[in-house]
Amino acid sequence: MDVFAYLCSRCSGTGYGFNFNGSVMNIALVAHDGRKQELMSWVKYNQAILSKHTLYATGTTGRLIEEITIDNPEVPGTLTRPFKGKVTKLLSGPLGGDQQIGAMIAEGKIQMLIFFCDNLIVQGHQNDVSALTRLAALYNIAFATNRTTADMLLTSSLMDNPDYKVQIPDCIAKYANRDLQ
Repeated sequence: MDVFAYLCSRCSGTGYGFNFNGSVMNIALVAHDGRKQELMSWVKYNQAILSKHTLYATGTTGRLIEEITIDNPEVPGTLTRPFKGKVTKLLSGPLGGDQQIGAMIAEGKIQMLIFFCDNLIVQGHQNDVSALTRLAALYNIAFATNRTTADMLLTSSLMDNPDYKVQIPDCIAKYANRDLQ
């Protein structure tokens, strides 16, 4: 099976691309140190929506998400941790976590990437960051690098539209099946 056929087979079985159809999505959450608190604020604000999906995160970001507390609606005056034990924590970004998420994107296992990157400093693992963002764009997944875009993605009516189909770009099949003679 060629790479393109493999990618299509990893999708919902509908052929070329995949549908969200309001189903549970795999969402990857990443934030550089300078923007981790901003991401935590965003996760807390969107807790009701995010709790319906499967979450993946790089190491420290995942730990911080699991430590988020909100008012417990069932027991007034108490706090709860809605994400405790519900985030698959990968390696820290610079230790391979960015590459792990990139591989999951290439395998069709991540449908959305929220990556609050700190663009004011060059990261020691900038090559990994560049590779991750390149794969998110290449595989045409929902991808946000700031809060406004993340809010718009998460609340898009397309997420519940059964007629909307994410397309896997033709360039992937063309590259995977290129003739090198």
